[in-house]
Amino acid sequence: MNIRDASCFSHGIISFIFLASSLLLNGQVEPANDGPKPRSPSESSESFQLPPGFRMELVASEPLIEEPSGVCWDADGHFYVSELHGYNLEGQFDIEALNKTGKLDRIVRRIQANDEAKQAAEAETFGVIKQLSDDDGDGRMDRVSIFAQGLPPCFGMVAAREGIIVIAAPDIYYLADLDDDGVADVRERLFTGFQAGVLERRINAPQWGLDNWIYVGGGGRADAITGPHIDRPVALGRTDFRFRADGSAIEPVAGSTGTFGHTFTAEGDRLTISTGTPGIQVIPLPWRYLGRNPELSIPSLERNAANYQSTYPVAPPHPWRARRASDPGFSKYYTDHYGAAESTPSGFFTSACSPFIYRDVAFPAEYWGNNFSCEPAQNLIHHSIPRWQGPELRLLRGGEKPVPKDVRDWASALRTLKVFDLPVPGTWKELGPLRGGGDKTFLFEKDFGPESHLDLGAVIDGKSWKDKMSYQDGEVIDLGLPENAAVYLHRTLTSTEDASIYVSLGSNDAIKCWLNGVQVLENNVNRGAAADQESVMLNLKQGNNSFLMKIVNGTNASGFYFKMRSSHVPEKIHEIARISADKWEEGQWESITQYYQTHQSNQSRKEFLASTDMWFHPMNLTHGPAGSIYITDFYREIIEDYSAIPRYLQQQYGLVNGRHHGRIWRLTHEDAATAPDMKMSHLHNAQLAEEIGSPHAWRRETARRLLIERKAQDLTDTVIEHLRKRDGSPAAAINALYALEGLGALTGECFELAFLHEDWSVVRHALMIGDQLPKDTECSRVVSDWLSEIIHYRNEPRLLLQIALSLGEFQTSGALDALAYLANQHGDIRWMDTALMSSVYRREEGLLSRVLLSGGSDSTLAETLVATLASRGDEFQIQKAKTAVKFLAKGPQRALFQKILDAGLSDSKERLERIVLEAPEAPDSARLKIIEKQLPSYLDALGKVNDVDRGRDLFGEHCASCHQARGLGQKAGPNLDSEWQRAPEMIVRDILFPNEKITQGFESVRLEMRQGSDVMGLMASESPTSVTLRFPGGQDFTFLKKHIRRTHTYAISMMPAQFADVLSPEEVASIVSFLRSKTQ
Repeated sequence: MNIRDASCFSHGIISFIFLASSLLLNGQVEPANDGPKPRSPSESSESFQLPPGFRMELVASEPLIEEPSGVCWDADGHFYVSELHGYNLEGQFDIEALNKTGKLDRIVRRIQANDEAKQAAEAETFGVIKQLSDDDGDGRMDRVSIFAQGLPPCFGMVAAREGIIVIAAPDIYYLADLDDDGVADVRERLFTGFQAGVLERRINAPQWGLDNWIYVGGGGRADAITGPHIDRPVALGRTDFRFRADGSAIEPVAGSTGTFGHTFTAEGDRLTISTGTPGIQVIPLPWRYLGRNPELSIPSLERNAANYQSTYPVAPPHPWRARRASDPGFSKYYTDHYGAAESTPSGFFTSACSPFIYRDVAFPAEYWGNNFSCEPAQNLIHHSIPRWQGPELRLLRGGEKPVPKDVRDWASALRTLKVFDLPVPGTWKELGPLRGGGDKTFLFEKDFGPESHLDLGAVIDGKSWKDKMSYQDGEVIDLGLPENAAVYLHRTLTSTEDASIYVSLGSNDAIKCWLNGVQVLENNVNRGAAADQESVMLNLKQGNNSFLMKIVNGTNASGFYFKMRSSHVPEKIHEIARISADKWEEGQWESITQYYQTHQSNQSRKEFLASTDMWFHPMNLTHGPAGSIYITDFYREIIEDYSAIPRYLQQQYGLVNGRHHGRIWRLTHEDAATAPDMKMSHLHNAQLAEEIGSPHAWRRETARRLLIERKAQDLTDTVIEHLRKRDGSPAAAINALYALEGLGALTGECFELAFLHEDWSVVRHALMIGDQLPKDTECSRVVSDWLSEIIHYRNEPRLLLQIALSLGEFQTSGALDALAYLANQHGDIRWMDTALMSSVYRREEGLLSRVLLSGGSDSTLAETLVATLASRGDEFQIQKAKTAVKFLAKGPQRALFQKILDAGLSDSKERLERIVLEAPEAPDSARLKIIEKQLPSYLDALGKVNDVDRGRDLFGEHCASCHQARGLGQKAGPNLDSEWQRAPEMIVRDILFPNEKITQGFESVRLEMRQGSDVMGLMASESPTSVTLRFPGGQDFTFLKKHIRRTHTYAISMMPAQFADVLSPEEVASIVSFLRSKTQ
């Protein structure tokens, strides 16, 4: 062990012993002795399991750094580390106070720390930026200077303007060192007003986009962001966002990261992430285009890109996880509320963060464009391979690239595999919904009858089996179940022989399946239904086979997916395998190799990088200057949010062991080239112009940034050279386009060259830039001319979507012709209808005529256009549309369209008005003064009434539509399981005065409607043109922003402030007794 290792290791041991000793001295709770101990950096470096050729190198560790959150380099090669201090500290202070009682809190629920603990933790919650130096050139940092301190907790930074920009909610700062002494002399607040609530859910992970904007992961709602360089407050809503480095602009973007981090593909597509998946696709329709049509309702801008949740850690789960799983009460609670993935000790994504698309050349070529995601709770980094199915991104489990011989041998074996004919499926029959009076797990485990004895003539709970002719295989079927409800589905599978087939299944939420009375699948999971979430082999007998499926919905939507396959291998792969390997074309080699790679990874059950060190918690990935991946390791014992840990286990293990630790690692490959000089600030402009085409992502980005910051317009010819290479690097060409855009040096020739490039993504970015330029310029003319010639269009779905979006920026007849062409020739591309509708606001009748003329009467787009025109109520436009329908529509659609237009009002508008009229109103302040006078009588009743059973009934009648407590109720409002520890007087005040204290994330949104009453609800999601609110009972509804005059977000509760009119003092006292009871 070297000196640095010994220093770090001893510091950690002393901290651990001190914490354990203090617990024993301050109370009677004895600390657990089976928790993992910290390892020295050199010991930890021996714990990593990696593919051959890769290695991990230590860059920095404690005591130089503590609790790191990100890294970056400036153009001088200075290395910065951001830190966030105070994680889980409020929970630690809470249990330290509890430990003084000498009692273990074993009550089953999930609660936050009390207010006193939170206030104490706030004083020790802060951020630091450090500048580190490698004095001896060995790649490991030797010296640190405090670049900036006294900041809010810092969640990452980027280099900009000869300094760095730091994300530290509620602020974004620009910091610069003018005298090169390692300390920031300039501290400018660029923006402020971001939510600074739960520490791990704040704005995070800034990174430069391809387009000269800095992109940031959102963290709560941001309705009034201000800054010294913008004229008025900006409302970002509950989304991710981007801003200009000089603070001159800030705006929302599509997508909202659920934890920490986001990333870009080389083509410019964006991924976010949430705890249970390695990546979420942001749909390829940028925010600014969708906002053009205020009548466009868009409930979701994201989709899960992976259909698996399993992970393969090599470290055992922390003992607290194993003990929680073996505790019957907590195991059931977490299964009920969060699914099996959260309640199982390990083996599933539970803390996924920092998706990272590798766009460099230090790794072998097959890793270009691959995704890496951190899973800190299980001490690993996951590798997935992006595959595009039309415009939809799918992440496949990654693995080591196989050698060609293995692929050939596997394909040869596949040719000999017997493939059976698929059975003939009968019509689906459905029984339900069935409630049973319990929660999701209760319903999942309860046999309502069909599981033990299938009788298709039976009536159960008043429900009988119904034929469902509309349920089609290969589609996600919406079951429309209420929350906490089950349904059974049955069909007959008729096979001509004994056969083995596979079914691909999906469900929302839990699923069970039986074949001929034998259970073949059981998964109590919480998720949205999608294709290929489960694959099950069915061993069919000759003749009729009985297939029974049970779906149990917990919350929100419900549905299922079913598709039969003759093999677990896709037919496309079978087709390639039937061809001799020596005749495979390049694309066939690539397809079968990729599939085999994923297949082998699933079989091997290995992760790309896994550690046996339970303190290793990777949480941020960054491109290094030479192409390595820098890994920010939040090294400590426990990484999970303290509220997820049963309180008695918090008391025994502690929550902040290792808070003075932290490490940065460099993941590299043995074949990586020698790193070039990092000091790019020393390069002349001509050299920077050449670096625009660097194979290294950091150098490309830095060269573009420096040229723009230097206003180097004299080098535009050199930059344009990167566009002249039609078969050149698309990354270089795209980088050149945005460098020229940032310099204000674009010409018509630039676009002509970009449109000739062989890679479609270069064309896509040329359109994204060009359609925003002034329409009287040469550049805009070149773009318009290119768009008007459909012969230029390439059959790449994401490019065709961008063409549809860009056409909307040109108000010409030719643009409508091109949009109609896309509708008729490529209307089956997912999101094409949305892209088209975003482009034809107030021109719908023109597109409708063209679509009908070309025979598109039965398209969903035609119906959407008709419904939009009808709902608008514009008599002139409706008459024009009626004429088009009369002469051009065909078949039964003509009568349908005419009926919709005659009505002049769509069903959605009627439903909107009904919801507006039924929405709750803001509380009456005058009435609150009267309630204040009644308060003493309510407080007096507390000492006289203690009827828990009556309180349970009253809670179910008056509170359960929004709140949950002791297993009752809905999730629209805050969970009340922790109310038992609060003073009864405070609970009474919260009931009678619900607006005095609002839990973060449950602030009310008031929609000031242009017609009808105002609407109040909880924000569920937001798009450029619509807002989705959640109402009591869990109902969601989407409102078009065109119907909204203003949106107000403030601390007003959805809970009515008139309970004093409804509940007597004795009844309120009974509810308090129920909430303060400690039994389910």
